[in-house]
Amino acid sequence: MEKDTSQVSESLDGFCDTPFWDLNLTWYGSWPQFTDCFRKTVLVWVPCGWLWLSAPFYTWYITGLPTTVSGRTFSWLVLLRLILLLLLVVLSVVDFINVAGHTYHDVHSLLKADVFAPLVMILTLLLAIAFTVAERRKRFVTSGVLFIFWLLITISCVITFYTYLELEVYHSDVFTFSTFSFQFLFCLLEFLLQFKAETPILSHSTPKKPSPEIGASFPSRLTFWWLNNLMSQGYKQPLTEENMPDLHPRDKSETVVPRFLHRWTAAVSSWKRNAVDRPMPQRRADTPAEDNERIPLLHNHRQKSQDQEQQALEKKPVGPSLNWVLVRTFWKELLLSQIWKLFADILTFCCPLILGSSLTMNNLARKESTIGEVVNLMSVDAERVENVMSYLWAVWSSPLQIILSLYLLHSYIGVSMFAGAAFLILLIPANGYITVKLGNLQTKLMEHKDQRMKVMNELLSGIKIIKLFAWERRFEKRILGIRDKELQMLRWGAILTSLLTFSWTAAPFVVSLMSFLCYVYITDSHYLDPKTAFVAISLFDILRYAINFAPMIVTDLLKAFISTRRIGRFLCHDDLDEDSVTHIQDSDNVICVTTGTFSWSSQGSPTLRNINISVEEGSLVAIVGTVGSGKSSLLSAILGDMKKMEGTVSVRGTVAYVPQQAWIQNDSVRNNILFGQPMNTELYNKCLDACALRPDLVMLPAGDRTEIGERGINLSGGQKQRVSLARAVYAQADIYLLDDPLSAVDSHVGQHIFDHVIGHAGLLQGKARVLVTHGIQYLAFTDHIIVMSEGQVSEAGHYERLLSHKGDFARLISTFLTQENDNDNAQNEELQELKQQVLRTLSETEDEGESSELPVSPKDILKHLSFTVSQIIEHSEISKEEGKGKTLVHQSSEQSGLIEEETVGVGNVKFGVFKEYIKSVGYVYVLLIVLLYAFYTGSSMSALIFLSTWTDDPDLANFTKWPPDSSARRHQNDYYIAIYGMFGFLQTVFVIGFSMVESLRAVAASRLLHGSMLARMLHAPMSFFDTTPMGRIINRFSKDLDDVDNEIPMTFIMWMDCVFFVASTIIVISYSTPIFLAFLLPIGVLYYFVQRFYIATSRQLKRLGSKTRSPIFNHFSETLTGASVIRAFDAQSRFVRDSEARVDANQIFMFTNYTCNRWLGFRLESVGNLILLLAATIAVATKDSISGGIIGLSITYALQITESLNWLVRMTSDLETQIVSVERIIEYTEVAMEADWDNLEYRSPPGWPSRGHLQVDNLSLRYREGLDLVLKGISFEIRAGEKVGIVGRTGAGKSSLTLALFRLVEPTSGRILIDDVDICRLGLQDLRSKITILPQDPVIFAGSLRDNLDPFSEHPDSAIWQAVDHAHLRRFVENLPDKLDHECGEGGENLSVGQRQLLCLGRALLRKTKVLVLDEATAAVDMETDELIQETIREEFKDCTILTIAHRLNTVLDYDRILVLDKGEIQEFDPPQVLLKNPTSMFFSMAKAAGLV
Repeated sequence: MEKDTSQVSESLDGFCDTPFWDLNLTWYGSWPQFTDCFRKTVLVWVPCGWLWLSAPFYTWYITGLPTTVSGRTFSWLVLLRLILLLLLVVLSVVDFINVAGHTYHDVHSLLKADVFAPLVMILTLLLAIAFTVAERRKRFVTSGVLFIFWLLITISCVITFYTYLELEVYHSDVFTFSTFSFQFLFCLLEFLLQFKAETPILSHSTPKKPSPEIGASFPSRLTFWWLNNLMSQGYKQPLTEENMPDLHPRDKSETVVPRFLHRWTAAVSSWKRNAVDRPMPQRRADTPAEDNERIPLLHNHRQKSQDQEQQALEKKPVGPSLNWVLVRTFWKELLLSQIWKLFADILTFCCPLILGSSLTMNNLARKESTIGEVVNLMSVDAERVENVMSYLWAVWSSPLQIILSLYLLHSYIGVSMFAGAAFLILLIPANGYITVKLGNLQTKLMEHKDQRMKVMNELLSGIKIIKLFAWERRFEKRILGIRDKELQMLRWGAILTSLLTFSWTAAPFVVSLMSFLCYVYITDSHYLDPKTAFVAISLFDILRYAINFAPMIVTDLLKAFISTRRIGRFLCHDDLDEDSVTHIQDSDNVICVTTGTFSWSSQGSPTLRNINISVEEGSLVAIVGTVGSGKSSLLSAILGDMKKMEGTVSVRGTVAYVPQQAWIQNDSVRNNILFGQPMNTELYNKCLDACALRPDLVMLPAGDRTEIGERGINLSGGQKQRVSLARAVYAQADIYLLDDPLSAVDSHVGQHIFDHVIGHAGLLQGKARVLVTHGIQYLAFTDHIIVMSEGQVSEAGHYERLLSHKGDFARLISTFLTQENDNDNAQNEELQELKQQVLRTLSETEDEGESSELPVSPKDILKHLSFTVSQIIEHSEISKEEGKGKTLVHQSSEQSGLIEEETVGVGNVKFGVFKEYIKSVGYVYVLLIVLLYAFYTGSSMSALIFLSTWTDDPDLANFTKWPPDSSARRHQNDYYIAIYGMFGFLQTVFVIGFSMVESLRAVAASRLLHGSMLARMLHAPMSFFDTTPMGRIINRFSKDLDDVDNEIPMTFIMWMDCVFFVASTIIVISYSTPIFLAFLLPIGVLYYFVQRFYIATSRQLKRLGSKTRSPIFNHFSETLTGASVIRAFDAQSRFVRDSEARVDANQIFMFTNYTCNRWLGFRLESVGNLILLLAATIAVATKDSISGGIIGLSITYALQITESLNWLVRMTSDLETQIVSVERIIEYTEVAMEADWDNLEYRSPPGWPSRGHLQVDNLSLRYREGLDLVLKGISFEIRAGEKVGIVGRTGAGKSSLTLALFRLVEPTSGRILIDDVDICRLGLQDLRSKITILPQDPVIFAGSLRDNLDPFSEHPDSAIWQAVDHAHLRRFVENLPDKLDHECGEGGENLSVGQRQLLCLGRALLRKTKVLVLDEATAAVDMETDELIQETIREEFKDCTILTIAHRLNTVLDYDRILVLDKGEIQEFDPPQVLLKNPTSMFFSMAKAAGLV
């Protein structure tokens, strides 16, 4: 140092009149003084140099930003800064003139530091003025560059001013002192003004308050001062979503996602070549090793002071050390803050990116990636990739720490270090092997987790059918089986982690023991002194963290790698071919398919072959064919959803699509219809009228503002289909693809929709319409008909032309119209005339070729004539309803909510939550865990105390008494080494015991909590699922459960470590330097209050973050279900934006929570730095009264207590915030339950029901308390084997009766008897397993056909094939490569809706109970298949009681009796022939409206 400064002094000779550096003045004088040369050069050049060095980069940055001209350019703050700058320029000019005047003799006399200093300052101040003006023109609110400049200037002025005061310059040179005093004052004011930020000008207003960070000054951002108001608010009262400020624009999706996509697009090709997969629980981002790095140097200084170094040097570290640790604190917290921002950015772009990929991936990719897996990608994988970034620095810092530690160890204990190093080298491959095994376990764990989430998603999607079929136990067993595999992986992971923990604990002790052993026997003195021992111990401690943190980061990197590969593999899935459909501008036809061959995947066989069709503008084209013939697939091919293998598809104009199964969003009726379009009241009202929605809206509590539940649960199938159709009509597209939209509605409503929407006089007149239909009554009014058969167009043409040919179409029509009809339909002259006209045409066709009559009975004709066209008939029902509520759109200004707001806890987490978790772990095990860690801490502390005793042994230090080679010395060293080794052995035994018990019991607790939550979910009533979004439940089973699996056990270990280390520190310091406790007590109180102040905000942010995460999953699941509709309407961008908005809403809480963590860290670090300074000062001050060994022990603990106290506060906070996940799980273990599955006191008789006799006595029903009755004291009796049709208008109570029969809703009063058994006394499983329902919406689970027909392998293959045969699926199944093992895909996406319905029929045939309920089960099949199904039901269930909820009256005309419901009451209950003979009956009016009479 002295040599360097002398060289600098020589180089500045002539430039300065005084030496550059004088060690005697600085360190050995009465006060630290810098030379005049140093003040005129370094203290001026450093701050000015900072600004000039920053200038090129800062100028480039500023010029790259757009100039903002709105608002005032110069505020009072800027003007004040500029005035002060100009005054400083003036003073610097005066200073320059004054100095130049005194020193000028010739030109060379001006080349002095005194002259250059003001000149450099003038130029720098002018640059500062330029930057100040430029920043304001760019609307900067604060400047980090100028803040640092003024900070450095102020520090320089303070030193100079202090020097002037000490040298009494105010006497010797009044002018210089006066000008400098003003300069100092103005610089200080400029520096203070940097703490005040400009008022930000927001580019656009938001409903939320803007982020306080936007208007924060640079020092406020450094110290996180801008969070103080929020922390104070959170401490006073719980935070809510409404009072939270908005995200910083920099962190919003609209900023982050495009920035990432720019790089992602370039990288995606390489990702496809190197597909990548997954990370682990979050660990601390800043470990105690950081503070430990200072320990050896401080110990070294302590030992030097003991060796009688100059007292002046003892003061040396204090000031610089304090400055250094403060600078370190600033940079550390700033670094970690930036890392957290990077985390948030990763999560921000991951979710919309995954959603966007989901909307465009092809069918093969969709088959491979289930919704459950994708939820895991968004919840677990994305967060683990995010978390690993927090300690990615360990990849390079750990090797650096190891190298530096070994180097310093070698300098202290010499070659003895190699003994310990050899052991460490042996540990590396062992830890590496464990790490690889952990990585493999993690891969398997995620596979099981994906599988579990897939089944959970299926369970929640099909919960109604699962309850109706009493499959809860079987699904529970299936999920718990997968969970057991998952837990098995967690157990093995816990064991391997325990081995790593053993290594983490044993390694440093074994290394220190071996090193000390070698040192004692190799050194000439055979003496281990305190300096060597405790410096080495400190270095071993650093080594421990470095060596053990290295495999931990490698493990987490492996997990991050696995997660990244999983995300990357998903994102790199092949997308739908955008070029499969060509969008053209000029063409005669709006749709043209030429020689098209299409498949659902590139690996599968063609589904459609040799397709040649064209659709003219304004035409109405019908597509007909049997189930599975390719009708819906043809629409998908036109949409571009299928793989085009050959041919061309061209489309002109925009497209609207109505799927066969209506896709409804969890939103209001109005928003479902508008679908992101602006409101056009006139068009909107027309859509409501044309789609026959007004009568339905009258019954809804808030009209069109009524919220539709998830998957449209509070609407009937017909209502959902009409909302779906209204959405398409409102879109005013050029092309309409309608996939059998009339199948789910009543026949008269269907005719109304055809007349007012689809037909030539409807709202869509002039548009191209492609209609898939099973209703032949509409075909005569189409322009063109396409007949599909086995994936090909068998024939196409106009209705009349097709009838004139002997083809599939003519055969289809003749099936139903070839027989004479002697029934009551004769009174309808229009129908008879049309029938005769069709029969004449068919007979003319048959004269030309071979006859192919297929006789049918008069009863069949009676049924199927309801399909015949009746356009002339006035539907008075609808006409009457149309007049109602023309202003219905504005009926209610408030939206009626069905979905309940998710509850969020407030205040402290209840002790009951902790107690419940402890109970799950086991009270005895928790006590054992605490005792084992206490014993470990005790043995660790005892080892260090014993080491201090060893190093302070006066006999070993006395070389006169015991010479170096004496046997007494050797025996004494042997004794100490043996005892020291024993303590090390006890540490490893206790810690591995603790680690094993804690890890395994954490797994057991996780199993118990998951099992309890799952059981409660399965016991929950349907009303719970109707009002709770699926994403909210999924969130509990994914993210919250993952916290319980991984985060809480890890945090608990860290918390235990901190608690016991703080306790042991207090004990050791009390023993060694009791005076330290006087300072520790107030510091402990301060820490406690800081923790309570912080946790009130942090805990609530965690809760709100968990709550706002659920809508992300809800939206994702909903979007994925309606992907084809969204693509058809070209609404992908809007849905991605919606997802981004939800992610941003969640990020408000997550990012604020991260920043609060840094707020806490900065304050704890700052207080902790003072403690460090205090501890070192006390150690130096008491060096003469305490032995070196005790001082070493004291400082070893004292230097770590800061980090330990910091971590104790954080871990306590983290534990309480993470236990919120347990709180949320427990919340779902306490939901209301439906009745018991089994009633041990009242079971159904063997073989029940044996007859199927049904009796309903005074039955009343309401869905929830406070709501009106939907069934009002109804009573009726159905004889055994009787076939009863249940009819009524929407809202009459038909479905409610079904719910009561299966007890999905419990009766308010009355009872239902089946074969004289009161079903309300039976267990739910007992009841539901004995009756069967065939629902309107077919529910198919992912898996094989066999799994769907016989989910739990209860029937032999012969019975399954018989059911397939009776369900008319044998031909289809036999043509499949895998037969019964054919995969159906998630939700049965590989099957048409008709095939799904037939599969459900097969399921019912296998079950075959005495009571069968049909809920319009044949709406989605063609007429021929409908007849076959009805025939199957008549044959296979001829001895069964059948209740059919009929939306189309023709399906129940041949039933024994008809039950007519209206407004929850029975209006009529008689045979259909009797009711039709009575013109005043309600059934007659309904049949007339439907065109049956």
